[in-house]
Amino acid sequence: MIHQNINAIIFLCGNPRKAQNLFQVFILPSAIVFKLLLRIIERVKNCSCKFYFKVSFGFFREYAQSAPDEVSGAFGLGPLPDGQRAVFLFVCYAGPPEQGEQVIARLREFGSPLEDLIQPMSYCDVQQAFDADFPFGLKNYWKSSNLAALSDDAIDTMVAFMESAPSLMPMVFVERLGGAVARVPNDATAFGHRDAEYDLIIAAIWGDAAEQEAHIEWAKSFWEATQTYSTESVYVNYLSDEGEERVRAAYGGEHYARLVELKRTYDPGNVFRSNQNIRPDA
Repeated sequence: MIHQNINAIIFLCGNPRKAQNLFQVFILPSAIVFKLLLRIIERVKNCSCKFYFKVSFGFFREYAQSAPDEVSGAFGLGPLPDGQRAVFLFVCYAGPPEQGEQVIARLREFGSPLEDLIQPMSYCDVQQAFDADFPFGLKNYWKSSNLAALSDDAIDTMVAFMESAPSLMPMVFVERLGGAVARVPNDATAFGHRDAEYDLIIAAIWGDAAEQEAHIEWAKSFWEATQTYSTESVYVNYLSDEGEERVRAAYGGEHYARLVELKRTYDPGNVFRSNQNIRPDA
């Protein structure tokens, strides 16, 4: 399942003085969604992308922490359709468009867009905006955790693993939580972990079956290296087939126990089990 926030700032490794930028703003009936794409056309020989990745990560962290509740966002590293690796920022503003224009002004300053495209977009269109980035037939293996914070060391770890990925297809996303999410009492809903500031998604993606082992081992090693920064919890929709303990981690002890009681009451035979299953006899 792909969780979709919208929009992107994308940086390619290269010479920042010779760049082409594309900026798109989509206005929903009650929200602004924008996509800022910075593409560096001329690459510098032997240039490391680490600098561009870290600058973008730092910008996302600072912007996300100061943005109002109406803004949700995610940062990622991954490939463009032409195979070049890029960094991107997804942001969605859910509120009056005129206020949204003010909120995204800082993002427009982060780069020099050559084109500004505005058009209506339905919520369904927004949710499908990145379906083409995950075409049918590619193989995926995901690992995820919630993060207590987006520290400089965490950023360094993510950048290092992306630079050592077995191909250019894998992606990593960091989604901003906090804000209104954190102000809901932890025991109010089945979804807990209100103390997490971010969630991390490591997506190993490949096409050739011969590359499977290398990609899965890369994702597992990547995930293990980030556990120093995690809250030992995870968003359930980002789990792969990882066993009962990880399902428990997705809810937490007290939440999980309450859900088991509900399962015993309404589905004692575990008919609904084709999911991240909570067994009635757990």
